[in-house]
Amino acid sequence: MSQTFILNLAKLPSNLDFGYRLGDQCLIYDNLEDSVVFPAEHGLFPVKCETFFSLTVVAGSVHLEVNMHELTVQEGQTLQLMPGSIFLGISVTPDFKFYAIVVDPRFFEQMRQHIGLQVNPTHRYYAYHVHNGVPDMLWRSRQMYTLIKSEMKAPDYRYKHDVIQRYCEIWILKILSTVQRPQPLPERAQAAAQHSAQDAYRFMGRKAQIFHDFIALLAEHCVTEHNMAFYARQMSLTPKYLSNTVKEVSGKSGLRWIDEYVLLEAKALLRSGNITVKEVSQHLNYPSQSMFGRFFKKMTGYSPHEYQLL
Repeated sequence: MSQTFILNLAKLPSNLDFGYRLGDQCLIYDNLEDSVVFPAEHGLFPVKCETFFSLTVVAGSVHLEVNMHELTVQEGQTLQLMPGSIFLGISVTPDFKFYAIVVDPRFFEQMRQHIGLQVNPTHRYYAYHVHNGVPDMLWRSRQMYTLIKSEMKAPDYRYKHDVIQRYCEIWILKILSTVQRPQPLPERAQAAAQHSAQDAYRFMGRKAQIFHDFIALLAEHCVTEHNMAFYARQMSLTPKYLSNTVKEVSGKSGLRWIDEYVLLEAKALLRSGNITVKEVSQHLNYPSQSMFGRFFKKMTGYSPHEYQLL
């Protein structure tokens, strides 16, 4: 059965004909020096990221579907994806130019701990971000990318891994340092806001943690487990309490989250190539193809076969 392409550095062949990589830790690639002209319509197969992924558009634009949301990334913008995201290229402009970096989660964790960066990649549904680059940030980002690329291309030497990791850390810190922050509040307003935030945290802290734990489990088991009872058992909670908490924190029911995760997997599989609807329904642990078809039609308005032909 043909599967969605899994972007995992440990599983990529070592003899790639594009980009430069540092073992299973980091991969960079771009088309900045290529003379290749992309067609206006450039459909791609679905890619499921098991890595952190960042793409900066230097010229033109790219139109994507990311985690069931369509978006366009234009010149001067950067798209960042957390592990677990699924994206599908829809089209690019003929002048599309970009550079990208793919980072293994373990390598990212090393960098995060070293620089004290607070990151909470809890779930993939909202685990992407597009931000506009200010000129200074874009110049610094491009400068750092070029520096990392030159080190990647260099012959191996004793501290190559550490040097590249430090350059990546500097790159992250430079980007963070240019992010616009709101003006500080007056002292009295600042104290009131802090008190309010503390009250909200005491009220929602435990419930928010339950929601995040639920989503983490869902990302791991959504292919085979489609009911709240399973996740409640895993968390030693009652299904009713878990459902109510998820709804309160996220505004959506637990069953809705399950349906959307399953739908994301289904859409990726149906677009992944030579695969039948029956094989998709079996992979997603549906009792029958017809039951899967009814679910898919309800969620999208298309039958699985119609969706494959879009």
